[in-house]
Amino acid sequence: MFSVIGKVKTWAIAALAAALPIIYFFGRFYGRMKGKQEAEMERIEDANKSASEIADFYKEMADDEQITEGNLHNRDRLSKRLRDKGL
Repeated sequence: MFSVIGKVKTWAIAALAAALPIIYFFGRFYGRMKGKQEAEMERIEDANKSASEIADFYKEMADDEQITEGNLHNRDRLSKRLRDKGL
């Protein structure tokens, strides 16, 4: 009776040992594919964020240009603007 159980254990260990490299390969393959997808989504989100920041910057510059266009002749207003917002 012990020999039957021992043989079953041996076959189970052999099957697990044979399947281990295959399981490892599939885990690495699908894990790498999942990592690439996450990295691609992160790059897309970063590009979208930077594009919206650039658009907001140019909108603010256009608004600032319209507001201060007539105010550049007054030194006090110009110096105050430079102190508050910089160049």
